[in-house]
Amino acid sequence: MIIEKMKKKLLRHFNRKMFIALLMLFVVSIAYAQERTVQGLITDESKTPIPGANVVVKGTTTGTVSDTEGKFTLKVPSGNTVIVVSYIGYQPQEIR
Repeated sequence: MIIEKMKKKLLRHFNRKMFIALLMLFVVSIAYAQERTVQGLITDESKTPIPGANVVVKGTTTGTVSDTEGKFTLKVPSGNTVIVVSYIGYQPQEIR
């Protein structure tokens, strides 16, 4: 009888921990779903691609550099995100 009570208590404890673990996994998956991927092409006034331009989410350290063709891909949080593009010799540009 004591063993049965202990088994039930242990099972309830296990079920509670499993529920919390699954809930945390669900919350984390929602948090990751709140990102989107932004792709673009960095060019100058004459539409020449700019390789090596910095592309950063404003106020964070999340960023990337444009490739040899001026293309970039960046994961940004959903919502009103501002992207800052900068390159030596040019004024930084903010994109919403």
